[in-house]
This record gives sequence, structure tokens and C-alpha cells, in this order.
Amino acid sequence: MAYRSSVHESTGYSPSMLMFGREIELPVDLLYGQPPQISDNITHQYLAKLIPNLWRIHNIAREKMAAASNRQKQQYDHKIYAHQYKVGDVVWVYNPSKAKGKSPKLQCKWTGPYLIIAVFTDLIYKIQKSEFSREIIIHHDRMKPFIGSFDNWLLKSNNKSSVSIFETADESLYTEEPEKENADYVKMPRRSNRHSKPPDRFSS
Repeated sequence: MAYRSSVHESTGYSPSMLMFGREIELPVDLLYGQPPQISDNITHQYLAKLIPNLWRIHNIAREKMAAASNRQKQQYDHKIYAHQYKVGDVVWVYNPSKAKGKSPKLQCKWTGPYLIIAVFTDLIYKIQKSEFSREIIIHHDRMKPFIGSFDNWLLKSNNKSSVSIFETADESLYTEEPEKENADYVKMPRRSNRHSKPPDRFSS
């Protein structure tokens, strides 16, 4: 009841007014009664004004919600930090999860460093902590640039793959196919030395 009768900051009206076109009856109304009415024909007047009143309130609420949305966006963008990342950049990642047995005040919320291995959009990235670790898709707001030395295994893996391609191509030019030895030899199956015991129902 307290929430339904409270005026919302964005809409400027209470949920009861937006839903029913009037305020709900509070306990104080039950204790002291309704205020004296001016006219006995108040019911018909209320029904005649209900629908226009609802339309007017809803229009005003929509305008106030749009203004509140713009104001909240400006407040959010005022402190936002935008940074364009690319493949190969090293970043920290914000991890709000709480470790068991550790005080949240003493726990470090930033983990890493992570390496960006793919860029989907300006806000969505794929990162990886090491060459054999799990890949993670993460939002831009949870990352910040890493400053320091980092062993970029992505560049090493690319160099190794390119070198291995040239090495295999060179070896294929000079290596000859070895002759097959003992081609007529056929390996016979070995008889097992394990002693099998028949079931009890076959022993009688």
C-alpha cells in the first residue's frame, strides 16, 4: 500500500493514479472517513472524467520518463571511460565475485592480465588469460588497459605456425618415403593365459 500510494520520481505520479486514475484509500480514510462531497452526483462525474484523466496522466508520465531517462544517461556518461581495444591488447578484467573465506574489503576485484584475441563490436570482446585457458566473452565496461610487461603468446603462436608451414614445405621437397620393412610379416593374435572359471550353474 505504501508503494502504490507513493509518488514515483520518474513519472511524477503514484502507481495507483496511473492504474486507476485515483489515489487509493489509506488507513487514515477509514479512521476519519471521506471528506464531505460537494455534489451528490459525484459518481457520474467521476466516470465521465476517468478516461480523459487516465489519458492525460499517462501522457504526462511518458514525457517525464523520457526526461528522466535522458537525465540518467547524462549522469552515467559523465563518468564513463571509453577506450577502443584491438586484437593483441592486454587488459585487466573486473571480477565482482566474492571469494569464500576472504573479506570483500581486502579482496582485489581486478584479475588478469588477459589478452584480447577477437573483437566483435566496440563493446564486446573475446579474451584469454593464457594460451591453453578458457576463452571469455566480456563487455567493454569490465576492462581497463594493462600497463607493464606481458608475454604475448599470441604473437609467438602465429610465428610458430608460419615457420612450421615453411619447414614442412621444405622437408617435403627433399625427404623420400622410407621403404616398408617386413611387409609380408603378419602379426598373429596372442592367446590369453587367463584361466576362465565357468559359472556355478554349469558345474553340477
